[in-house]
Amino acid sequence: MTLYWALKKYEDTGLTPEQVQEVKEREAAKKPTMDEKKVREAIEDLKELAELLQNKESSAVDSAVEHCNTAIEALEKQLPKKPTLEGDGCDQERKAY
Repeated sequence: MTLYWALKKYEDTGLTPEQVQEVKEREAAKKPTMDEKKVREAIEDLKELAELLQNKESSAVDSAVEHCNTAIEALEKQLPKKPTLEGDGCDQERKAY
């Protein structure tokens, strides 16, 4: 029954499928995208900043280093992951086994 209600909700919009697609495309265009190169640069800058701050002694500095590390973790999650080839049916020389 949930499929029925999902379709009903869609039909109640009064939009054609093309109009729905246009709305989706407009919404997607509004979302900010992250440039991978800029993200990697920001990660490197934050790592350098955290390294510089670690030489200072202060509770405020410790907090700033922690914030840098948190930002680095968050940015690294935004980067695309490289696929693992383990279990793909090939050995190291890419021969099927």
